[in-house]
Parts: sequence; C-alpha cells; structure tokens
Amino acid sequence: MPNTMADFWRLVVERHTSVIVSLNETNIMDKTCCQFYPTSDNPELRPTDFILIKFQKKVAVNHYDIHSVRMLVTTYEEPFDVDIISFKKWPIGFNLPSSCEEFLSFLAEADAISRRSKTILVSCYDGKTACGVYVSLCFVIEKIKLEQECDVCSAVRNVRHNRKQFVSEESQFIFLYEAALRYINGFQPYANFQSQ
Repeated sequence: MPNTMADFWRLVVERHTSVIVSLNETNIMDKTCCQFYPTSDNPELRPTDFILIKFQKKVAVNHYDIHSVRMLVTTYEEPFDVDIISFKKWPIGFNLPSSCEEFLSFLAEADAISRRSKTILVSCYDGKTACGVYVSLCFVIEKIKLEQECDVCSAVRNVRHNRKQFVSEESQFIFLYEAALRYINGFQPYANFQSQ
C-alpha cells in the first residue's frame, strides 16, 4: 500500500534487514498496491526524508528475480545492501502459487540467500495468504532437515499461534503436504524418507 511504504522501509532500517522475500508481483494498476523498491526504470526511491534507496542490479531467473538495492540512511555512516527476492509465479488474489516445484526451487534459493542475514522480511499482497504458506513451508522443511521429521500440522499450528490469518484455507494445508512430500522425494541424504 502506498501509504505504508515509509513504515515498511523504516522497519527494514530498524531491523537492519538485508533480505526481503516478496511473494507476489506488484500490480501497478491496483491503487492499493505500489512498486516498493527501485528498478532500472526508476533507479531511486525516497520513502522518507532520511532513507534513500538506489537500484544496484537485477538478476532474472525463470520464476523469480533478485533485485539488489543500496540503502543510504542519513543516521548511518555506511550504506547497506538489501537483496529482494521476488517470486513471479504467485498471482495476486490466488491462495496458492502456480507451481509447487517452482515454489520449492524459489524457497531453496531464498533460504540460501537469507542465511547471511540475521533478519529477513517476508511480504505478500495482503500480508497473510502467501506469507502464511511460505513461513509454514519453511518451518516444515527446517524440521525435516534438522529432525528428519515431517509435521505439517505442527508447523501450521506454530505459525497460526502468532498470526491467526495464516493458512486459512484447506487448499493451502493440502499444498503444504504436497510440497513436503515433493521435498522429501527429491532430497536424497535422508534414507529414511523413501517412497514405498
């Protein structure tokens, strides 16, 4: 939303966030939506008097883009860089991404990039639909990696403890099970997760 962009970037500065995961593309035809980061066409963005954001580069991949921007904050001596990983295959208004495989690939890339950051910010069009699925699936996959256990119910229960709006549709719950199964089937190091 255009009227919350300054708050969004203040949060990035306060938390010294270096990775933003954006799950829906911006629809500039929608008046409640806006381009919240600079692009090659509009290389500078000033959301507040003390924050200037400059476009650095864009790396385009089939189903996501990585936008690198530089944050110049008047109260900081040094600028800092932020990577915005933008998923291109989750249409606004849909409960699920268009492809489970592409979403898992995106999630793996976002995880690899975000490992260097203490704080990441996850955003989507309405603040709940895509974010809820993304955060829940991250929780499921992390549990698989660390404990060799898959528990979608526990993941959803944990994320809904703080955000009741997350994973509110049955189709999202089913998608999480499907994504977990596809992740397990494609992840070979754990021999105890073999298809029967």
